Amino acid sequence: MNYEIQVPERYLKEILIKNSDIHGSGLFTNIPIPQSTIFAEYRGKILSSEEAEKRDDQTYIFILNDSLCIDGDPHKYNNVAGYLNHSCNPNCECVFDWDGERVFFVALRDIMPGEELTYDYCFPDYGEKTPCTCGSSNCRGFLERP
Repeated sequence: MNYEIQVPERYLKEILIKNSDIHGSGLFTNIPIPQSTIFAEYRGKILSSEEAEKRDDQTYIFILNDSLCIDGDPHKYNNVAGYLNHSCNPNCECVFDWDGERVFFVALRDIMPGEELTYDYCFPDYGEKTPCTCGSSNCRGFLERP
């Protein structure tokens, strides 16, 4: 049986891109998002890992697995989820569809109107550290997971 996951239209209409205190532009909600609700999909072009590694700009590359990635550049692919900023104390998490080729964002707790939507990027630690600017009380200082 094939289950098609859909993002409810009401969330697509009520999520805004605004200036963020964390970094550049961020994603904010105008309406409450209840815990466990899917509110956005990371959209873009599916690439092989090799193709993604060759890109000069990897800012919006989302790693799906060892062999596939999504180029989710919001300027190319109408990907509002590309504006989700990192937080060490996130209010969202990503979940994958059955095939592992689509990524959705789900509220970890009830999210109130006006809040910035954030998730933990969980970058792999290859030795080079990317400074974190989330400002949360439990900030680990870097985007990479220990």
